[in-house]
Amino acid sequence: MTRRFDILLPDDELPTHAPWCWREDWYAPGESSLALLAKFQRLNALSCAALLDAFAYRDPRQHVPQNLDLRDARRFDVPRMMSVLRLRLTDVAAAFIMPSHRLGRIAFATLRWCPKCSLEGVHLSAFQYRTSEQCPIHRVRLSQHCEQCRATIPYRLRPDVFRSPFNCPSCAHPWFLPTQGPDNLRVGRAYRGLLRERSAHRLPTIRTEDQGPVHFRLPPASAWTVFVGSDAIDGEAAPDEMAPEEGGSAADCGDAPAYGCYKAVRRWIMRVYGRGHRACIATAARHLTWSLTGSHTTSFCPIAQAYLRWRCKWEGFGTPSTLLQRPLHGPLGLAVWLSLHAPVGQRTWSHAASRWITLHLLGRACVDSFRTFLAEAEQLQVNRRTLWLPFPVHDFPLRQVVARGGTRPGEPIGFCVSPLGGAEADGDMAPAFGGHGHRRAHFEGLRRNVAPIDSSPCLSRLPARAGSVPAPQSRPQSLRVGGRLDEAFELVLAARSPVTWDG
Repeated sequence: MTRRFDILLPDDELPTHAPWCWREDWYAPGESSLALLAKFQRLNALSCAALLDAFAYRDPRQHVPQNLDLRDARRFDVPRMMSVLRLRLTDVAAAFIMPSHRLGRIAFATLRWCPKCSLEGVHLSAFQYRTSEQCPIHRVRLSQHCEQCRATIPYRLRPDVFRSPFNCPSCAHPWFLPTQGPDNLRVGRAYRGLLRERSAHRLPTIRTEDQGPVHFRLPPASAWTVFVGSDAIDGEAAPDEMAPEEGGSAADCGDAPAYGCYKAVRRWIMRVYGRGHRACIATAARHLTWSLTGSHTTSFCPIAQAYLRWRCKWEGFGTPSTLLQRPLHGPLGLAVWLSLHAPVGQRTWSHAASRWITLHLLGRACVDSFRTFLAEAEQLQVNRRTLWLPFPVHDFPLRQVVARGGTRPGEPIGFCVSPLGGAEADGDMAPAFGGHGHRRAHFEGLRRNVAPIDSSPCLSRLPARAGSVPAPQSRPQSLRVGGRLDEAFELVLAARSPVTWDG
């Protein structure tokens, strides 16, 4: 005879956290989404269906998807992965391929792995990029075929692959064999140290021709940009460069010329792309009054969506409505680019030459970033979502720089910038000028984006971002689509608070 006992809880509320476990020592910086989900599945003994139900992004009206591309972060619930795996947003984003809309051109759709890293229990997302022919840690050639049947493994979250994710789905031959055993996936200290040491190759630098052979075809003379400057301005600054910025805009950035370059690009984007969409941008910014960092939004005006994402990322704000107000801090995204992605010039170059090259590459990075966001907005389908990610996630194609000259004082410096890996960046897109139908579709798209009634448990435990505005606790009033849309736009443009979209 068995007796049944009730489980006593300290209160009447059920626990809000999921009954899953995770180990931080199983994670290595830069691990892929396949490794994270496979380790989580092994640790909790879950099926593929349970894994999809836990981390796949879906609408309440849709069924759970059965086949997800592990390269695309837009198909997953990123905030939930942050909460369950106890990782930062940048760590979760680094597990996927960026930029998202260029997956087919920059990353492989089949699994690639390093035999030596698999012995350490690690699979990095860098292995999937087409620019990676060898492991950046061990300098060995990557494997992409099963040793036994020579078949390829799909890089997707689906039942046949995740029935045993560390084995070949065709012949069950293992490709992932940690030396400490299949149930002990801890990453050792030696490998972590090697990972930190070898990751220094990702630091941006300018390659010069005298440092060794260049492994790509040199472009013609017309593709080189030549800087002929004087050292007379070294240590000095132009009068307009030292002018104080409103609201301390360049104080946190620490580089007034870089902030001036960013503002020039911002004005150029509004002049070329935003002439017929200022009202779309303003209404979208006024409607999105909650933090969108790591969240999804449905599609609305592509120009407004790309411009708001672009400014939020480069200025370091998670709430688009804060762009309508006086900035509380300097452009944090610009400061991140200067600290992580700014080129490192040669010692023989003058300060003016180094600064000029930095501003030139900064302008290209800003334009590439906006074109990436615009391309993603143009490719959205009805059932697709846009994922808002901050710096330092790479949402624009990386470029490589080759410089020549400048070995002697006063010698002109020529440099050539080309996309990394030979994949050309997204070209210019003709700006579309919307009419009445475009404005109606824009309003309908905004109405589908509503603020959460209360903050999510996984987001409430995250540290607050500097300068971010707390998300409102009440649901904002939806935009009214009935009546004349032109009157609604006129009301927005005639609002008392200024809208400074032209920089």
